Amino acid sequence: MKFLFSSFVIVGLLCGEATAQVPDSTYEQALGTVVRFAKEMTVVVPCLYTAAPLAKDKPDPVEDTWGTVEFKNVLGRFASTGASPAQIDALNKAFAENYRPKWAVDDIRAFARFCQESKIIDDAARLSGQGAPLMLRDPFRAK
Repeated sequence: MKFLFSSFVIVGLLCGEATAQVPDSTYEQALGTVVRFAKEMTVVVPCLYTAAPLAKDKPDPVEDTWGTVEFKNVLGRFASTGASPAQIDALNKAFAENYRPKWAVDDIRAFARFCQESKIIDDAARLSGQGAPLMLRDPFRAK
């Protein structure tokens, strides 16, 4: 009987490891942060392109810090903290559903003025507010 109980404990531990995940509260916070980030980046990223000096043969600083590249890097680090594949898939889906940069504008001058007046570019330069990269937002912020 003791052997049978021990076998169940071992199987239970192995199954638990296979479905490891971050706590629900951390996951819910991550999900809310990803949705908010994706929606903010829908406006922030195009605004940054109105102000960013881009070099032809260099990495794209906007995409690397605020766009899809940043999201994938942060999500990889979050997965390494114990998030389950299902949690990571849900975060990916939330980002994909909410990150929709508006590349076409009717009047680029009015859009650039909006970006300046709304302080989006200033926030991004300070890495704060709506311009904060995902890696600086909880629960993704390095502790």
